[in-house]
Order: sequence, then C-alpha cells, then structure tokens
Amino acid sequence: MLVTFYGLGTILGAGIYVLIGKVAAQAGIYTPLAFLLASLIAFFTAVSYAELSSRYPLSAGEAAYVEEAFQKKWLSQLIGWLVVLTGVVSAAAITQGFVGYLQVFVTLPQWLAVFLLLFCMGAVAVLGITESAVMVMIITLIELLGLLLILFYAADSFQKLPVLWQEKPPFMLKDWAGVISGAFIAFYAYIGFEDMVNIAEEIKNPEKTLPAAIFLALALASFLYIIVALAMILVLPMSLLSTTDAPLAAFITQKGYSPFLISLISMVAIVNGAFAQIIMASRVIYGMAKKQKTLAFFASVNPKTQTPIWATAFVVFIILFLALGFNIEVLAKATSSIILCVFAVINLALIVIKVKGIDAGAGKNYSLLFPMVGFLITLVFLFSQLWF
Repeated sequence: MLVTFYGLGTILGAGIYVLIGKVAAQAGIYTPLAFLLASLIAFFTAVSYAELSSRYPLSAGEAAYVEEAFQKKWLSQLIGWLVVLTGVVSAAAITQGFVGYLQVFVTLPQWLAVFLLLFCMGAVAVLGITESAVMVMIITLIELLGLLLILFYAADSFQKLPVLWQEKPPFMLKDWAGVISGAFIAFYAYIGFEDMVNIAEEIKNPEKTLPAAIFLALALASFLYIIVALAMILVLPMSLLSTTDAPLAAFITQKGYSPFLISLISMVAIVNGAFAQIIMASRVIYGMAKKQKTLAFFASVNPKTQTPIWATAFVVFIILFLALGFNIEVLAKATSSIILCVFAVINLALIVIKVKGIDAGAGKNYSLLFPMVGFLITLVFLFSQLWF
C-alpha cells in the first residue's frame, strides 16, 4: 500500500494543477477524453515497466534495462541523459505554473518569481535537505486534497452532464485532432509511474509488490484526472478554462469561494514537483560523472552533505534558461516527446529480452503483445503530434 501511495504521489505531481487549461485549449469539451487517451497510452508502457522491474529489481531503472537488452553502454548512457532532459524540461514547465498561482498572493514579474523559486530550491538541494518518506506522504495527501476539493465543489455541477451530452455537437475529424493534441499535453500529467522502479531495492518482495503498485497507482491517477477534467468543463466557460494560468483557482472563484487554499495547495504541488526533478536530474548526472572522466567536474560533492554541488547548479541553470525562454505548452510537449522516446526504447528492450528467451526467474512474464503494442503506440502517438 505504501508503494502504491508513493507511486500515486509521483504521478499526481503538479501536471494537473498547471496544464488542464492547456489541454482544454486543444481538446475543448473533449478534455476528459484526452486524459483517457493519455492514460491508455501510458498503460501499455506501464506493463513493460512492471515486468522489467520484477525481472530486474534494481534502482538503476531504465539504464539497467537497456544495458541488459542491448549490451551497449553508450545506449544506456543516452537513456540516462534523456531522463535528465525530461527532468529539467519538466521542472521548467511546472515552474512557470508557479507564477500563475503566485499572482493570487502577490504580483511579481515572471522572471523574478522564477529566479527566486529556482534559487531557493537549488540552495536547498545543495544543502542536502531531502524529503523523508513522511514528507512525501504529507505532500501527496495535500495534492490529493486539492483534487478532492475540486470534486467536492463540483458535486452539484455533475447534474449538468446529461444536458451537456445531449447538446454537444457531432464528433468531427477536427475534434479528433484536438483530442490527440490535448492528449499529448495531458500525457505529461501521467509521467511519474516510471520513477517507481527506482525504489525496487528498497521494498520487500518487489517481484510481486511493484507491478501491482504500478497498475493501481496509474489507475487511481487516471480516475482522478478524468473526473477532475469533467468537473472543470462543467463549471468553467471554455474561454476562461483555456486561457487561465491558474485553472484550479479559477474554478474555485467561479463557484463563488476564495481561491486562497487551492492556490496554496497548487503552489505546494508545483514546488514539490520541480524540486523532485532537480534532485533526480542532478543525481543522474552525478552518477554518470563518476563513471566518465569527461564529466568528472560534475562529480564534485559538498564535503558535509555529500550532495553534488556543480551537477545541481548546472541543472538549476538549465531549468532557469528553459523556464524564461519557452512557454509552458511548448515545454510540456517537449517533455512528453522526450519521455515517449524513452518509453519506446524501454518497450523495445523488453521485446528483445523476451525474443532472446531470457528467463524471467521469479519476475513477471506478461504477453509479448504488451511491449509490442506499447512500442508501436508510443511511436504513433509521437509522430501523430507532428501530423496534427
């Protein structure tokens, strides 16, 4: 149960708090369908992660799976850098979302708010103040509370659903294009289940526990996302939902209540999400630097806390550059593109392992169809974004 809760926390993150308006701008009233499509795409790759984590319950995660399948160190290193890139681009996207909710409390120029936030998080990361299991649980509960708060206030609005369904226009090809574009952004909100495999060495009986936890966490997150998306389109005019920088705060305001609490919760979710990415990316760079002489500079650590100083500073600088140079929609799409490339390689790695006939041992051995469909669907989803 604790592993599932950890996974739910890594998935929920800040994506839904920041990006639901951007999804609505593409998918319109079909925003819940966009989230459903994104969840189905995530599912097939989740099956691959579940099997690989049970076969190889190692904290190295993606890099270990790729090296096991292809026996190519350069490829596993490439995957490592793609994971780092996912982290910094993702952090840049959700850092921008922080500014929108901050406006509820104080008005600051975007560049100043982003700089101050990243400076503080970078300093905390270097000082070595990491989140305990208790803190992770508390923050997850806070994020969950925010979404449940939305559902509570939307309870009476769900009565409009039959009317909305009857009044909706016929589903056209252009609507499908919007749903795909929206799902591509919504997919960002599902990123996180893959991080669960990195705690494989810290849990008991991971061969059985981890796959079940991955499936349950993804299912719970999908349910919450879809029903929250439904609540948003029932309450907010599409013209407002698709343009606001603080969608959940706009929802509460529309219902006639103060947005103070939901804005505070949103900011906690955003800070936690960005901080987690800074920690992850800097640690991956540090890990690779210890093995490569050309990156030895990034292996320098704080003598007191043993935290990677220059790797953290580098990550924060790149996040700052991206957050100030690109808008949130571009960053979210870039994150989805990068992680889809990683997912395609992971699915392909499992296909190779299965075709080679490598014994699963005590691990799971699902049908070969799952990684095959996962590989194809990630490629189709990736290239469909270019088409639409």
